[in-house]
Amino acid sequence: IELDVWLTKDKQVCVFHDGTFKRMCGGIEGHINDRNFDNLPPIVPSEGQISTPDGCRIPLFSEVLDLIPDSLGLIVEVKQDSEELFTKVVDLLNEHNRITNGSTCWFS
Repeated sequence: IELDVWLTKDKQVCVFHDGTFKRMCGGIEGHINDRNFDNLPPIVPSEGQISTPDGCRIPLFSEVLDLIPDSLGLIVEVKQDSEELFTKVVDLLNEHNRITNGSTCWFS
């Protein structure tokens, strides 16, 4: 499983492919690192894309890690040039025992 991670304005690590909301959040302008996590827009794909249930939101990295079995390999792409983000990602991977089991790699 490959995940892209970003740091929000209030320093929360979240999983989202794009740096902006436009494509996946109903055309809303803005960057993920300019908003606090609680103020991120819901996921509302553009017409013609896969539909999502109401209330679908950008998840925290920790929430996603809780859902992925340890038996699955994990690739984490750090999307910002941020030492703070990298440190938080490593801390979360350690908290979820994803580094010691050898099933995780990351890059930016």
